[in-house]
Amino acid sequence: PAALLEKGQTLASLGDIKGATAAFENLTRRYPDSPHARKGMLSLAISYDKADRGDKAASAYREVIRNWPTSEEASLANDDLRRRYARSGELDEYADFLSEIPEAPRIDADERERLVFEAAEEIFGRDVADYARLERYVDQYPNGRWLAQALLDIAEGRREAGNRQGALHSLNLLLKRRPDSPQAPEALMAKAMLLEENTASRREAFETWSELERRGDSDFYADAVAGMMRTTSDSRKRVEYARRVSRIGGLSADQTDEAAYYEAIGLRDSGKTSDAQKILSRLARNPKSLSGAMAAVSLGQMHIDARQYAKAEKVLSDFTDNGTPHQYWLARGFIALADTYRAQGKVSLAREYLISLRDNYPGKDLDIRDMIESRLKIWK
Repeated sequence: PAALLEKGQTLASLGDIKGATAAFENLTRRYPDSPHARKGMLSLAISYDKADRGDKAASAYREVIRNWPTSEEASLANDDLRRRYARSGELDEYADFLSEIPEAPRIDADERERLVFEAAEEIFGRDVADYARLERYVDQYPNGRWLAQALLDIAEGRREAGNRQGALHSLNLLLKRRPDSPQAPEALMAKAMLLEENTASRREAFETWSELERRGDSDFYADAVAGMMRTTSDSRKRVEYARRVSRIGGLSADQTDEAAYYEAIGLRDSGKTSDAQKILSRLARNPKSLSGAMAAVSLGQMHIDARQYAKAEKVLSDFTDNGTPHQYWLARGFIALADTYRAQGKVSLAREYLISLRDNYPGKDLDIRDMIESRLKIWK
């Protein structure tokens, strides 16, 4: 038996899994009671695993535990089987198997929960869309040790799948059941971002960003204040928040430009149009950035509102001619340019721009479609 064991181990080390498997099978069949048999059975299970024969591997591991329950080999087999059955969702069945064998290893309640969670996390880590096992963990352990992380991951999975309400439900549940968990600030930020996507939820988004500013640490401060800046309904507060953001060290160029844009919008809405236009004009020189694209459209609209149509046409023509990777704001630029032409009596040209945009716009934004169709209906 020692020679067969050595032969199998040598073949396995050389990568000959088929030959190793045959040697171990021969050993366990011919010498089932030999001390070498349990080592051979464990090695056989490992060889089956390497050959992608999972069912055979599991069966061999179980034989090790059944025949030599107190051995080191049984302990190693149990380690593998616990993870294997946790991944397949069959941990309860495996625990029943162990309970039938005197002196076999046992799985206590805490360990079982850990295995269920880790298996669910492993699956989710491979595919963010596969969060069903995490949902099962939450159902099975509604007050579990890893509840907060599970709910946070479920929210991410649902958001990626386009299930916005489902994501919000998970985040709200996390914040209700584990308000002081390390995951709570991240949940607040994720919730605020989801709410901000919906114009009707802006007030709640602002309240959530404000809560994050109060409860989050320095890692969340810049995001929280920037969120408050974007969602506040108070123009003077918007300017204040924007200036707070701009004073934060280590900002990226895009974050700095965003703060400048919202400062300009706050100044505009506070009646300080000249100051606002200076900032917007500077940002509009870089239409490739999101803030630059937004600034060009906002500046053009300010000129339209002031009936400065020549200035509006210049700003918006430059913007649409130069282009931007931000297709939504490019469409808004064309619509504003059409408004400028219509205001100058060039209705046919304005309609031509809108029809071209309607026929070629690749986005699915309903507000763009509505802006186009509502204008075409009345511009005859």
